[in-house]
Amino acid sequence: MSETESAEDHIYPCVCKFCEKIENMRLAIPGDQSHSCVKADRRDEHCRDIATLIMSCPKRVTLLVGPDKVRIKCHKALLGFKSEYFDAICFGGFSTAESKEIEVQEEDPKAIQAFVAWLYSAQILPTACPLSDLWLLGDRIRSPEFMNEVMHTIFERIEKERIEASEYKQMFIATSPDSKLRQLFRNTILQEGPLGVDNDYSDDFMEAWKDLMKQGGELVVDIALRGSLFTIGTCTEHRWKSHNKYLEPIEAFTTRPIEDFIAGKPRAGTR
Repeated sequence: MSETESAEDHIYPCVCKFCEKIENMRLAIPGDQSHSCVKADRRDEHCRDIATLIMSCPKRVTLLVGPDKVRIKCHKALLGFKSEYFDAICFGGFSTAESKEIEVQEEDPKAIQAFVAWLYSAQILPTACPLSDLWLLGDRIRSPEFMNEVMHTIFERIEKERIEASEYKQMFIATSPDSKLRQLFRNTILQEGPLGVDNDYSDDFMEAWKDLMKQGGELVVDIALRGSLFTIGTCTEHRWKSHNKYLEPIEAFTTRPIEDFIAGKPRAGTR
C-alpha cells in the first residue's frame, strides 16, 4: 500500500474486468504493488466456507418460492450463514426452524435461484433476473456479501457494455433515493451517459435518451438536480478506485466466525 492510500481503499478490492486489466499491468511492472485484485482469493475463501458448512451441517431444506411455490433445495447452513433473514428462519425461534420446507412466497424464484447458485459457486451466474433485482433481494434477506458480489457484476457490465436508457429507468424505479445502487446509476449516467463529455453515441442511443427525458419523472428530475452540482472530468464514480463507496460494509453486518455458527452461537445482538 502506498503512503497516499488509506486502509479503507483496500477493504473491498475491486473484482471487475477493468481491475483485472489493471492487475495485469501491475504484474508487468515489477515492484509496483499499488494495485491489487483479490477476486480469486475471496471466492476461494467462500468455497472453503461452503465445504466446511456442508460437512458440518449436511441438513437441507426446500424453499417454496413465489405464488407457484417453486421448489428450490439448499443446505440450511449455507442459507443461515450468508443471510440474517434465513438464519432467523432456519435456526431462530420460529416454528420454521425444524421444518424441511420454508415458504418464501413474496420473492421471485429466478432471484432466489441466483442467490442459491451464488451460495454454492461464489459467482453471480447468468440469469433472466435483472441485476438490480438481485441486489434488492440481497438487501431484503440481509446478505451484504451477496449484494456486493452483485454490485461487482454490475461494475463489470458497465465496463464492458453500454446500458440503454430504458434499462436505467427500470433500475431507477426499483431503487430507493438513498440506496447505493441508485447512486451508482446516477453517477454513471452523468459520467458515461448522454450527459458525459466526448461520448460518441449512435443516433438511436441518443434518441432513446431524448424520449426518456421528454417523459420526465423521478429519474430525469434527480439527474438534472445532481447534474447541476456535478463537475465533469473530476469524478469517475464507477471506476475501480471508487468502488468501495457502493459496497456494503461487512463489519456492520451482525455476523460471526464460521466456528461460532457451527457451534450454534448467535449473531451479535440477536436471539
